[in-house]
Amino acid sequence: MNPANKNKEGSLGGYGGFETEIPASATITDYLINAKEVGRLVYCRFGEKYVTDLEKRKNSNLSALNQPAPSLSSASYLINIKKLMEEHNIDGEKRDFKSMKTGQMGKAMSTPTQYYNPTGPDDNTLIFESRFESGNLLAAIKVSEVEYDLILQNDINTNGNTQWFFYRVENPTAGRKIRFNFLNMNKSDSLYNYGMRILSFSNALKEDKGIGWHRVGSEINYFQNQYKRDHSRF
Repeated sequence: MNPANKNKEGSLGGYGGFETEIPASATITDYLINAKEVGRLVYCRFGEKYVTDLEKRKNSNLSALNQPAPSLSSASYLINIKKLMEEHNIDGEKRDFKSMKTGQMGKAMSTPTQYYNPTGPDDNTLIFESRFESGNLLAAIKVSEVEYDLILQNDINTNGNTQWFFYRVENPTAGRKIRFNFLNMNKSDSLYNYGMRILSFSNALKEDKGIGWHRVGSEINYFQNQYKRDHSRF
């Protein structure tokens, strides 16, 4: 479940008709940034701004390498506070701790805007979604018409633990097999190497045949890829 991505080049058909190779990347942060630059990012849980902020943070860290340690600590602290405010939907007129308050309990939740919209009937790009309870897919990158690289969000209050996944996929093509590469699992071994299969739920199967949650998948492998961990982020 953690295969090495080869940054494959191939036609994306309805996704844009281009054949742009994703530049080689040492870390998943770099891979996310590079995939966005060449138009291969088809889903991000926190929107494109999240990837843009990753790039700014990376550039800021590089430019601050020669600065005294106190300056680096202060910059990291301010970034983390801003991230906390954005990700936890904290409201406040002055954006300070005295005026911070969480949103009203029972407030109606709006339906998130779909990240990727197919360009037409011939666009077979899968539509990913994880902005629901327990969903943890951070990003999806289209490698080809039949392959996607997936990046999972770290478990809350951990230093980069990622060993499970929960997300939704729409716009499949009947009879077409799709390969999903989970790039940031963090255990050295997994039951997927010993016969365990993916747990899936299909609305169509439930409606037509009464089949609920069931095991699916073939050619499942779990092994180390080439990406280095990036400060416990991925």
